[in-house]
Amino acid sequence: MLEGASCLIIVPHDHPELHDRLKAHFSQRANIQVRLDARTGARATNELNVFAAGGGSLSPDLRADVEAEMRKVMSTDTPRPK
Repeated sequence: MLEGASCLIIVPHDHPELHDRLKAHFSQRANIQVRLDARTGARATNELNVFAAGGGSLSPDLRADVEAEMRKVMSTDTPRPK
């Protein structure tokens, strides 16, 4: 497990089931936050996004780790965001 950096995963608001699954999956990792996009209209995201939280940039190792874990969670019959 990679520690030290903070990661924010933004899930599109029309995928609450994916949000719940990702949040449960990453619940034991304090450095990873999963949020359902609260924005509406043109500002809302329609893609799953991974960001560095608190400024700076996300380490490539943490990004790769998080994205690999997300693929595992998403591979179990969840409709994928477009």
